Amino acid sequence: SLLPLYLESVTKIRMILLAQSRSIWYLVPRWVYKLFSPMYREEERTMGPIREFARLTCESAAPLSPLALLSQRDSHSDGSSGAETVSKDILDEAITLLFAGQDTSAATLSWTLHLLSLNPEKRQKLEEEVRSVVQAEGPTDTNRVTKSMISKMPYLDAVIKESMRLYPVAPFIVRKLTTDVTIPDESGIKAQTLSLPASTFACIWIYSLHRHPKLWCRPDEFLPERWIDSKLRSKDLGQQEYGAYMPFAIGPRNCLGQPLAQVILRILLARIVNKYTALDLRFEAL
Repeated sequence: SLLPLYLESVTKIRMILLAQSRSIWYLVPRWVYKLFSPMYREEERTMGPIREFARLTCESAAPLSPLALLSQRDSHSDGSSGAETVSKDILDEAITLLFAGQDTSAATLSWTLHLLSLNPEKRQKLEEEVRSVVQAEGPTDTNRVTKSMISKMPYLDAVIKESMRLYPVAPFIVRKLTTDVTIPDESGIKAQTLSLPASTFACIWIYSLHRHPKLWCRPDEFLPERWIDSKLRSKDLGQQEYGAYMPFAIGPRNCLGQPLAQVILRILLARIVNKYTALDLRFEAL
């Protein structure tokens, strides 16, 4: 199976990209990096199994799935055997989706489990909800968690949302302004406004936005109840203002994998909580 090699390569390429971002090669043109950097040759060797796994994923997609239809539309013959090969554009998109989805979901789940370990009373509340629904919906298979089950777990949904508020997997995003933008000072004094011309690159610091005291009640506290308690929700301007909560970014260029990630995170966390009982051990004691 190619899966173990793919997972190993994904971990390795992540380390290569991190090392690259901290080296002089990050500052030079791409063609210079390709010609002279030994890091690039290691990068290409590591990308081999990743490209092959993505190619097999495209070729094995269900015949009428969107991925299969796109692959068929953009495929071409290799000229020798007449076999159809997946186009580079589709292959690159598949690699992006596979790579981005794996790391981000794992990081979000890790932060969620960390927060639950620090808050045993909330972890217990989540365990009770998950096990109650699973036992009621699937008494013959208590280890099975389905999409229909998680729709009946409001506290599970609140835990995931609160985890992504405190620790968004992408702490910031960068956008290029298409028009001139004027940002007023918080005091409302016109003389203190900030003008940003079109084509400026603007960084939106999601981490700070999600913890802004003017938007969130008890902003640094892990409080899943804020998403389901009407009194707490009314105190959170962040739940009422568009753009105040954006773990997947917002607008037409938001995260493409958001619908899939929302389901995967909830099913995985529910399965973990349902199957395992955590010890009452504080994280600091580990």
